[in-house]
Parts: sequence; structure tokens; C-alpha cells
Amino acid sequence: MVLLANEDVALAKRTIERALVQNPRNSTLLYHSALIDNAFGQKTLAKETLINILAEKNDFPEKASVEELLKKIESGE
Repeated sequence: MVLLANEDVALAKRTIERALVQNPRNSTLLYHSALIDNAFGQKTLAKETLINILAEKNDFPEKASVEELLKKIESGE
């Protein structure tokens, strides 16, 4: 997320992809992946990831943030 904050979106994407290979069902990592995809302009992929996270019905710290980002993407922000 530091890479994304520093606007190195390409490296952030490669890094999160490597992390997801190790833990593909981690809701926090998936949320971070959606944030990166959204920043990369891949809004459809980000939206799909967010919907899948919420479909798992897991409780995790970023759940409200996932819902908020999904609403923003759906509204076209």
C-alpha cells in the first residue's frame, strides 16, 4: 500500500499479485488488490473483486471500506 500511496501503481500491482499467490483468499489482500486495480483504471476488475469479497461473508477489518469503495465504483466516482 506504500507503493500505491507513492503512486507506483505498476509495482504495487505486481507486489499484491505475488502476495495473493501465497494467500489467495485473504480478504485484506483482496481489498488492497481492488484498491490497486481501481487506481490502475481497472474498475470492472476492482468491482468484481469487491463483490466476491462481500459474497464470502467474512468479517474483517476493512469490510466497511470494501462496501464504500464498491459504492464509489458503482456510482462512477
